Amino acid sequence: MRGAKKLKIPPPCFLQGEIGRCCCIWQRVCNYDGVRMMSLTILEILDKKEQQILSRWQAAAADRDENPGLLKDKKSSGQFADPAGYLLRKNTRRLWLWLIEPEKDHDIIQPLEEICKIKAVRQLKPTQALGFILSLKLILQEELLNEKGSYKAELEVLEGRIDAMALEAFDIYAECQARIYELRFKEIKRMYGRERG
Repeated sequence: MRGAKKLKIPPPCFLQGEIGRCCCIWQRVCNYDGVRMMSLTILEILDKKEQQILSRWQAAAADRDENPGLLKDKKSSGQFADPAGYLLRKNTRRLWLWLIEPEKDHDIIQPLEEICKIKAVRQLKPTQALGFILSLKLILQEELLNEKGSYKAELEVLEGRIDAMALEAFDIYAECQARIYELRFKEIKRMYGRERG
């Protein structure tokens, strides 16, 4: 598993097609000058709505994990009583802070790794395990729907950062799956060797 790192701006992209489009997303959304153009107002609105946004996002993560009750009772679940739910809540909030506080340079790799490890153990398909990340786009759109003013440009920047988050998550999830398959293969090989012995 890779060590903790920060997302970096990639070099200029001259690729065509889908790969080029994805690289250009990285260039656009990870550029700090572009992030600074976001209105403080939209960040203030999202900060005030943090609890309800996180609640909806975490519920989406639990539903896609085929365990709707994972986050149902926060009072009775904790780090030891419900470790999976605890890690999911903790790390989705860390991802949220990365999204709305770009100037603080939050780490995104470690929270994504912890979430991906939980999902990979359950042998979920990548889209099923990580689709909740992209669902945050719709949640933000709905939460801003009744707010006064136009936030289209600022929302596009945030949605681009969510795309970058999802791309990184899919890479990490693939690494987690590969590691699990490797461990299972070694265990089967060890058991087979024991039986022959």
